[in-house]
Amino acid sequence: MAKLEVGDLEVKGEFVSAELSFSDENLYRVVNGVKIPLSQTKANELFALPTTATGQQQYTSAGTYSWVCPPGVHQVQVVCIGGGGGGMDNWANPAGGGAGLGWKNNITVTPGVSYTVAVGQGGSSTSSSQSAALKGGSSYFGDINTVCGKGGGNASGGAATADGPNSNGSGGGYTGDGGGAGGNAPNYQGGGGCGGYGGRGGNGYESQFPGWNTDSGGAGGGGYYSSTYGTGAGGGTGLNGAGPINGNQPFYNPFSGYNNTNSHGSGGSGRAGGTNGAYGENPFSGTGASSSNVQGGTHGGGGGGPGTSWPSASGNGGTGGVRIIWGPPGSRSYPSNAT
Repeated sequence: MAKLEVGDLEVKGEFVSAELSFSDENLYRVVNGVKIPLSQTKANELFALPTTATGQQQYTSAGTYSWVCPPGVHQVQVVCIGGGGGGMDNWANPAGGGAGLGWKNNITVTPGVSYTVAVGQGGSSTSSSQSAALKGGSSYFGDINTVCGKGGGNASGGAATADGPNSNGSGGGYTGDGGGAGGNAPNYQGGGGCGGYGGRGGNGYESQFPGWNTDSGGAGGGGYYSSTYGTGAGGGTGLNGAGPINGNQPFYNPFSGYNNTNSHGSGGSGRAGGTNGAYGENPFSGTGASSSNVQGGTHGGGGGGPGTSWPSASGNGGTGGVRIIWGPPGSRSYPSNAT
């Protein structure tokens, strides 16, 4: 076994007084003759080379990719947003749940090595309550345990259940240093908003009620008129770090009356550069965004639900996305220094 006197070793610009020893490729800190194992994370933190290059790569189309670490890059910061859940076709069926967003900083990487990147597809609108197609796909870097935004689902349950913390399987969850779960889309309500960099997405129809209309950090949930008519889709969240909600009212743009052209359930507001969800059927005119086109916002908004005059007018969930950034130590990080 080799022994290093760390008092003679410079580690990341600092001299350390304790000893380190290596045994069978394991690293220990030695204090008063007692070996204390160091975690792999701590060892990487102590001995990782600093990143000298600056750059980024993002993926916004559903699929699986290989990212090859560039020269001079030893740590990366990553955000992952899953695909939103799809709305279920046929009258008075549920909209889709919002996707989760997860971010993580200082992920150790090695130049020249390939890493898996997956971008989740938004759930497809369908008439089957048990269809796995309703469920949005998860987005991740490396694997789902490193950093991941999980896909939204649909409150119908079964194969449509989301990979998230909610009992009805609607909003998607996440893994990482931080992020937010997707908003729920309860039966006959609007689509759930995508999670944010510091909190959950809005639930469908949640902020119709003034006492509920508070900004929880994610994109807005879709609006709703009644269980008879179609519901708006949830808003999406952008990939460039934390930012404000679109518009002046968090989570919801309310209908302005029962008998006018603005009576439809509005789409949820996007966040941090994400797009708004599409609006639902208008009970006054009997029209919606268009048949099967009440789409969730980009990225990760839940698809809207159908109504009477537009029985197939639900919509797909918003597609997910992954963004990888790197730069010298301390120069770039999520959630608020990611440009």
